[in-house]
Amino acid sequence: KLRSGNTEFLVGKDAMSCGPGRMGNFLLTDNATPLTRIQIATIEPVRYRGLLRHLGAIQARVFLSKLGDREYWDGKDWRDHNKPGFYVMRLDFQTAPDFAWGVGYNSMFGGRGIPISFTDYLSMIVGQTNVWKGQDKWNGQAGLDFRWRFPKAGGMQLYGGLYLEDS
Repeated sequence: KLRSGNTEFLVGKDAMSCGPGRMGNFLLTDNATPLTRIQIATIEPVRYRGLLRHLGAIQARVFLSKLGDREYWDGKDWRDHNKPGFYVMRLDFQTAPDFAWGVGYNSMFGGRGIPISFTDYLSMIVGQTNVWKGQDKWNGQAGLDFRWRFPKAGGMQLYGGLYLEDS
């Protein structure tokens, strides 16, 4: 890890999670072995002036990793995706002391035998679908989630979220 101001740069492995859940997050949990990755994240929440001040404290994280081999069922046979990439982008907002929400996006993409161009990367980041020779070049999930704490109710917390795949 390297630090420059309020920005952290990571090359390697570290525990990761994306989302507000206490026991497992909606987008990405730290239950699995940490991935070797390249990551850029804010260390401390950032507060902005003007209209953005209504969003509260903002934290951001973006990372890119390479996964191991995986198989999937195409309806007729098992197919391989050799070493696909994995991209995650997350923004968290602490709008009020007891209310936080966030937006996130993750995508598995490419792999050996599936070419990914620079314009493909840009399309993937904004959530567009791209089919090559009858198969998706990437598989994305995006959504919103929140955590609402109730200190006067013994610390009860309410979690919720809506995530869509390839939307």
